[in-house]
Amino acid sequence: MRQLIALLWFVWTGCMVFGGDPEPITLERGQVWCVAQPDDGKLFWITYNMSGLGTAEEIRKVLLTYSSDVVIDRGSVETLLKTAKSVNARYLLIPDINYWERISIWSFRSSSVSLNVTIYDVQTGNILISEKMVSRQKGRFNISHPQDLLQVMIKNFIDGFYWN
Repeated sequence: MRQLIALLWFVWTGCMVFGGDPEPITLERGQVWCVAQPDDGKLFWITYNMSGLGTAEEIRKVLLTYSSDVVIDRGSVETLLKTAKSVNARYLLIPDINYWERISIWSFRSSSVSLNVTIYDVQTGNILISEKMVSRQKGRFNISHPQDLLQVMIKNFIDGFYWN
């Protein structure tokens, strides 16, 4: 089913998603999550303002489908784990933007986004999963913003934990 959805998405938008197929673990529904706001995405000297907040908000939007509440915060892993414990969160998700590029019609490259995502069990502090995901637009004239690519990538990733 996931392959069919990915194929239909590619045919419709020209966007491809790599990675983001989570390891076979199941997370509990109805739990509180804490999500870290990553630093804004960069490409060379260009900083894409608000891309970090946009990433955290997109993750929050998808997680609210399966959870009772999602808290967004910033800080080190230790600080985020303390925050997560203080709000009785079960899971902590830390995204890290590796690459963020928005093309123009004059560019010969594709829009793309790359993200590392780490999920912690707040009670134990153990890492449940750490995954790298990449999404690239295919085709030069079907211009997508990296945020659009991110939406599909994050949804596919998180939905994979809640198939049952």
